[in-house]
Amino acid sequence: MLVQLDGSEVMDNLYHKLENLSGKEAVKIIFTDIHLPTTGTSNTVRAQLMQTIIERLKEMTTEEFRKELLSDCLRDLPDELYKHDKELYMQAGNIENYLDLKQKEFIEEMYDLRKNNKLFFGQKITDEVIVFLEASPEITRGKLSGNKLRIVKIPFRTDEWLKEKNPDKKRYYVCHCPWARESLLSENHIPKVSEEFCHCSAGFVKKPFEQIFGRKLKANIIRSALKGDEFCEFEIELL
Repeated sequence: MLVQLDGSEVMDNLYHKLENLSGKEAVKIIFTDIHLPTTGTSNTVRAQLMQTIIERLKEMTTEEFRKELLSDCLRDLPDELYKHDKELYMQAGNIENYLDLKQKEFIEEMYDLRKNNKLFFGQKITDEVIVFLEASPEITRGKLSGNKLRIVKIPFRTDEWLKEKNPDKKRYYVCHCPWARESLLSENHIPKVSEEFCHCSAGFVKKPFEQIFGRKLKANIIRSALKGDEFCEFEIELL
């Protein structure tokens, strides 16, 4: 059920954001013969629909426009979700201390989930996962260089990712996006969703920092499963 509901709002939000940016006629052209998916639509079908839309956008719009369209994130992320982040930053006093506190909280949460046999956004936390995360500060904390912060996303299914040897399957276990993930499996026989769609994930990653600093920030894709990489990594420009 979590897999089916995760990100179910994305296509609707894309539709309305495109309409706001370009008008009804543009939406009519891009979404020709495409019906907005309903709850229960398979993720394989979602991935096919998203790739069709991205390809149409690439034919009709600039790369800059597509980045603007996607990089605010197409998820429903109310500001209230990040109240704790703002409070923690105020407590920390600066960004480095904030990252240290976030890392400490994250690892403590992983131990608690493992102890109580609970899931982290649908994935099981095992001893092996905790060992991996404790050795991966680029995931649990991020790396700050000047005003740029690089963050690697925790794999979607970390335990399976650690055990997997097949490169395609490994990338599949990294990707969080239900609108793209199924296109990474050759056995599904569908076109791979364009890596440009990862700007949506970049928007998700930068959201807490936009709330902390009270302004829109830029984020760039460094690595992603859709680009053929082993991890998804994003760079946030904090100033």
